[in-house]
Amino acid sequence: MDQEVELQLLNEKLLAQYGSTLNGNQRFRMVFSDGETEKRKGNFDIYSETGQWLRREYDVVRTVLKYPTNRERFILERYTLEPFGKWVANPPPREVFDYNGYEPFYVFEWVEARPVPPWAALQFIIQANMSERTAALERLEELHRKQDASSFQQSMDILDEMSPYLPGLLHDGEAVVVPDMKETKDE
Repeated sequence: MDQEVELQLLNEKLLAQYGSTLNGNQRFRMVFSDGETEKRKGNFDIYSETGQWLRREYDVVRTVLKYPTNRERFILERYTLEPFGKWVANPPPREVFDYNGYEPFYVFEWVEARPVPPWAALQFIIQANMSERTAALERLEELHRKQDASSFQQSMDILDEMSPYLPGLLHDGEAVVVPDMKETKDE
């Protein structure tokens, strides 16, 4: 499936699951970092096409990348201008002139070449960060406990069957071997 189509489907699921604000903005949305720009006032260095520094412009308004340090990444954004509920309203930054109200909530730092994050990962990240205890965290802790119990039992079985103490004694000739014994386990 095309990544743009997958991204659109994820945004539709985010809208259906977490809704929108009173002014119609989606609470959470997925974006690709290289496509997000904003008009920002600041001091900008001007470089030539070869990368040589030419000059610095002060107090100018430019359209720049919103996430210049997170290039080629998928970003889960949260709408922050909502003045009610669990999300506290944040005033827009003074240096941004076309502020859309979305701030990064989670940046996906994949090693592979641009895979779209799965829906289950988005749900887990939002639920784990926006509520005190969630079903997803409780499920994860339960799986961890079960894994600990099973790995402990597996380790004990290995130690019972393949203890280096007994083979060491047999190798050194200090242990007695009785070939017709059915049980070899110590009490």
